[in-house]
Amino acid sequence: MEPALISVPTAIPMVALLGPQDAYLRQIESAFPLIQVTVRGNEIFVKGDPEQSSKFEALVSELLVLLRAGQTL
Repeated sequence: MEPALISVPTAIPMVALLGPQDAYLRQIESAFPLIQVTVRGNEIFVKGDPEQSSKFEALVSELLVLLRAGQTL
């Protein structure tokens, strides 16, 4: 199975999404133990359980909406 790709707009700093030293990412990953998340630049690759991958993608989409609106996580 090919990894799903989430492209984060360059206008959103990755540290705002992932947290300092990827702290937010680690918390999110612990909630989705059946997937593997890899971040490269402004791209997030998700591989593993299709249901958890889909939920992870939805969560990241919601977080991006918050960040675009000027909110902080």
